[in-house]
Amino acid sequence: MPITILPGFPATLAKAAGAQNPFGLFFASPTTLYVADEGDGTTADAATSPNAGLQKWVLGNGTWNRVYVLRKGLNLGQQYSVPGYPAALNPATDGLRNITGRVNTDGTVTIWAVTSTISASGDQGADPNKLLAITDVLANTSPAAAASETFTDIRDAQYGEVLRGVSFTPGTAAPASPAALPVTTGGLVYNRRTQSYSQTITVLNNTSTAVSAPLSVVFNGLSAGVTLSNKTSTVSSAPALSVLPSGSLAPGQSVTVTAVFSGPTLAAVNYTTSLVSQ
Repeated sequence: MPITILPGFPATLAKAAGAQNPFGLFFASPTTLYVADEGDGTTADAATSPNAGLQKWVLGNGTWNRVYVLRKGLNLGQQYSVPGYPAALNPATDGLRNITGRVNTDGTVTIWAVTSTISASGDQGADPNKLLAITDVLANTSPAAAASETFTDIRDAQYGEVLRGVSFTPGTAAPASPAALPVTTGGLVYNRRTQSYSQTITVLNNTSTAVSAPLSVVFNGLSAGVTLSNKTSTVSSAPALSVLPSGSLAPGQSVTVTAVFSGPTLAAVNYTTSLVSQ
């Protein structure tokens, strides 16, 4: 069968001014598509590109429509330093490349993405980049409702290292949690440098009223020998992590934090979750 452009998607060549630069995609459903746009590789455009980031497309009446672009937390165009890397080559994020997604049982979607970069190195694919994650409400089509969603930094590539994507670890299904405020987890990502695992933890407000801070996730029955390295409190001898230290969570909105696990038995990181107001 011939390859054709999806109805509604632009046919403009990527090299044209203002064109889109798709690099990876994930179908969350037959009518919802997430597209990673890597940016145009021009330093002057990075901070203001309307296309760079994670695009959400929805199919309606036979045509795909872009409903919004998620970019909060990407820090587009802002240079960052890498230990051991020449300061003159400090890269900046230009957009996103490879993405991996998972549809969660609570109606949200978690997307893991690696960043594309720009720098004076002359090789935009060779700079130390970042692995990020974000959780979006699958049914949402409102840019205003998605405005609070932000990317979480999972891992930064070191000198001489480039991240290319993620794959799922078997046995990382989301644990059960109350339907009103479901807690979902991303896949475990191993950091060889720190010998620890990181995992995104997302809480969704499924109620019709705002939920006020403070709010923490408790990790009950955490595997023996495994430690929640970045715990913020302890509840009945179980480690807890603050997910909403201030403000409130509006109906339909979610908040995502990263849990970091360390210990000698990381082959099995198991627990159940509960929420407490603290």
